Amino acid sequence: MYNFNMFATMKATKTTTASAVSAKTINTAELKAVLADLKGCVMLNLTTLTDAKLNKRGNPLANCVVRKLQTKVCQFGYSYENAVNNRLEKQGDERSFVAESLPYGTWEIPNKFIAHNGTTYVRFYLLKGAEPTTIYMVNGAIANKAQMEIIRQFEPKHAPSNTQSAEGLNVNQVKPFNVRIDNIVSLSVNGTTYTIAE
Repeated sequence: MYNFNMFATMKATKTTTASAVSAKTINTAELKAVLADLKGCVMLNLTTLTDAKLNKRGNPLANCVVRKLQTKVCQFGYSYENAVNNRLEKQGDERSFVAESLPYGTWEIPNKFIAHNGTTYVRFYLLKGAEPTTIYMVNGAIANKAQMEIIRQFEPKHAPSNTQSAEGLNVNQVKPFNVRIDNIVSLSVNGTTYTIAE
């Protein structure tokens, strides 16, 4: 059986330390403090370990444990509403976008942390053109070719934002996503890679 936690840590370290000046091992409380102290919009390298979201109906892997280790360059620390309006203005439209309330939880720190059912979620944004590196595991082993075909078939497709489209932003939409803080394996920002201890 593959030691997935060890694999995740090794993968994250290899991916994020290439451009880092220093490396630290911290816990989730310390990670939260690091993120809270960041000023303005910053770019970072994020590695997460999550349960893969797959449609279950007709899925041969429905009863398997499918997990996803993903590393991607993303952004953190800015206003979703402002970001959409900036892009509308750039394409010559009015700054008319008003963000809806969160689909769940409440802002613990606006634009950074969402509190929901006793859990902290961190708000990040996808960076245009930055393709993530993703490794899938099925029952603790790296997914084989046949399993990957199934995963691709049953993984939900991401639809564009209807609210942004309604204001005229159809291209280069702002793409926020939330991550449970305890699903973060590693994070690299401002020259330091932080590996999160269990």
